[in-house]
Amino acid sequence: MAHVDNGMAPELTDLTQHLLAICTELVQKNKAIKLDKLYNIARREMQAVESGAILQGIKRLEEDMLIKADSRLLRADLLQNETRREIYFTIRRNPGISFNQVRHAMGKGTKILLWHVEVLLEFGCIRSYSFDTNANAYFTKHVDEADWGQDGLLIFFFYQNATIKKILDVLQPNSQTIKNIEAILGISRQLIDYHLKRLEARGIVAATDDTPRRFFLPGPIAILFDQCKNYFESGA
Repeated sequence: MAHVDNGMAPELTDLTQHLLAICTELVQKNKAIKLDKLYNIARREMQAVESGAILQGIKRLEEDMLIKADSRLLRADLLQNETRREIYFTIRRNPGISFNQVRHAMGKGTKILLWHVEVLLEFGCIRSYSFDTNANAYFTKHVDEADWGQDGLLIFFFYQNATIKKILDVLQPNSQTIKNIEAILGISRQLIDYHLKRLEARGIVAATDDTPRRFFLPGPIAILFDQCKNYFESGA
């Protein structure tokens, strides 16, 4: 199977490439990557290289999450597994998605999915943020490091909720009363009120002092909402 690019491979020096090659050989033999053993093998194979440089090279592989101590996996090979690859690209296409949404999209058992998600997290292929006590939001690196900021990632998380997405769409570009939202969407007033309170608590919508209350998107958040919406519509 061809290598699947997860957009996370940093440039490697000759030293780190050699170290990674040793790790690859260990993994291919179904052996765990023991750092002391990796060091000893490297010392034998690279006698002209100072021990300190080898230690720094191993440290870099760890910091770049290309290897994990005591693991039989390498990050470069993670997406060769069909389930992990499907999880990764499900999250990549749907930044802010929760675990339950991943499980629903893939239709696979909780236990096996949890294990693969943990592996992807450990190697830095995906990242998790807790915006809600009931669910974490998952992102791939290309979104997490794209200058969205916490407010932008929060918008992604809420945008994954179909009802909230409809409410936010209605609030663009004009503020609306709960009664108007109910009439436009055909959603119960209680559900609308519940979600608006969640959004207001996060600063995504604000309420005027008028009666009845009218909810609208504040300026800075409105810009992030438009960017988030454009992201999904562009199929990025």
